[in-house]
Amino acid sequence: LTACIMSTVADMPILNVNMEKGKVFAARKFREGESWKNFQAQNQKMAAIIKGYDCVVARTSNDIKVAKASGRLAVIMSTEGASYLDHDLGRLEVLYDKGYRNIQLVHYHVNQIGDIQTEALVYNGLSAFGKEVVQKMARLGLVIDLAHASEDIVNDVAGLTQVPLVVSHSGLCSDRRCHPRYQTRS
Repeated sequence: LTACIMSTVADMPILNVNMEKGKVFAARKFREGESWKNFQAQNQKMAAIIKGYDCVVARTSNDIKVAKASGRLAVIMSTEGASYLDHDLGRLEVLYDKGYRNIQLVHYHVNQIGDIQTEALVYNGLSAFGKEVVQKMARLGLVIDLAHASEDIVNDVAGLTQVPLVVSHSGLCSDRRCHPRYQTRS
């Protein structure tokens, strides 16, 4: 193994699971400052794991090559959902400086950025703040991950930027099978 992606989960403290329906959902809203405080705690745990296993934080593709040459594991730092931004674009620079390179805009919580696949639409795609987030991520060189994003967000992001986009974990709808978490081919 040369590299792996390690992720924090922005909405973890507010998630719940309905086993009967097989559904993960946000059970409540974040309290003021809770999401950023929780992200910082998750980041500290991730940093301790990376240090404890003597991994290399992959800030560039060259860092992955260096890790491989030295027999170490490269870690690409990521987040699932960006609820912790709390309308503060400056936090993207904080994440970048910490070594994060992959940011998933939304998860199971409809946040200030935009809509998710498994809940009712609020913004019909990206919010105005979400558009600013996408543009700043593109400028910083952060990978924009569209897993869990509504198709309207996918279309909005594709229209806003020319950078490559990632849908790290989902599927494509087909004539035989579709799931609320899948994307169509449009």
